[in-house]
Amino acid sequence: MIENKYKEFWEIIDLLDKENALNHLIVIGSWAEYLYEQSGLLSGFRSELRTRDIDFVIRNKRKPNSPINLTNVFDEAGYIVEQDRITGKTRILTLARLEVEFLLAKVGAGLEGTMETNLGIIAETLRNIDILRDNFIPVSVKDYVVNVPKPEAYIIQKMVINDERGDKSLKDQRAINNILPYINKNIAKSMYQNLSKKRKSKVDKYNAEVEILDFLK
Repeated sequence: MIENKYKEFWEIIDLLDKENALNHLIVIGSWAEYLYEQSGLLSGFRSELRTRDIDFVIRNKRKPNSPINLTNVFDEAGYIVEQDRITGKTRILTLARLEVEFLLAKVGAGLEGTMETNLGIIAETLRNIDILRDNFIPVSVKDYVVNVPKPEAYIIQKMVINDERGDKSLKDQRAINNILPYINKNIAKSMYQNLSKKRKSKVDKYNAEVEILDFLK
């Protein structure tokens, strides 16, 4: 079953690539850590992939200019396509019980919980996703070019949202600790300095609790 998880992940990547949709997406969460390892972006880094959730950030809801209906594409490829009864967001389920979801950065007042996109997906909107959306890097793995957050942005975003993560906060702390030795500290410091006052305070709060990020000052 574990091997099926990886096999299906790459089948999803292949499907998105063939539909010319992959460039419009950023893989986040634990699968981004897996791609850090597989691409060699962080030399010596080893990921700890335990999740079955695959999360993609849609870079721009209005792109591509010629819309692609990924809902139909996934359905025709044999995946289970669901619309959440409460939020309306699109969710893709696979035989290996992977769950694929799509996210957008919440902008401004951001009252909408979901938004339609030119990828034919109804995406959930979340705050602080823009940190990942605005700081990504393409990596090459298995003949594919996949966008992932810059590792520095990845851990800073996790620090910003850590106090909102409930049961997942400890998991995120482990991810931060695992990636921290491999990041570019100058890049991380620059990203920190460009954060809003509110976001800086969240990073500072996290740092006060774990005392591992003195280089940000």
